[in-house]
Amino acid sequence: MTPFATALVITSALIHALWNLLGKRQNPSAGFFLIASFFAALMMLPLPIFYRTNLAILPPALWVLLTITGIFQTVYYVGLAGAYRRGDISLAYPFVRALPVVFVAAL
Repeated sequence: MTPFATALVITSALIHALWNLLGKRQNPSAGFFLIASFFAALMMLPLPIFYRTNLAILPPALWVLLTITGIFQTVYYVGLAGAYRRGDISLAYPFVRALPVVFVAAL
């Protein structure tokens, strides 16, 4: 792996851990995760604007799948907020991260 790719992976891991710690410390609620998702979407907004001509060639079924993904992501964040409210992050985080993988594998 190139040094740049390694730096991106490490940076991503640190940001991921930091926002989860922040989510635990800030009275975990669905509202907090909604605000975090809003700012993440805001940071990604230049991409569809820049690539708007490429978006036109995407099949309509993709937009349906993206909508369904958004619904499941909302359920995930509500569950994450509840887990952080009720339990320690050292127990809640691994459980919440592994549960969707187990659920998908069961399908």
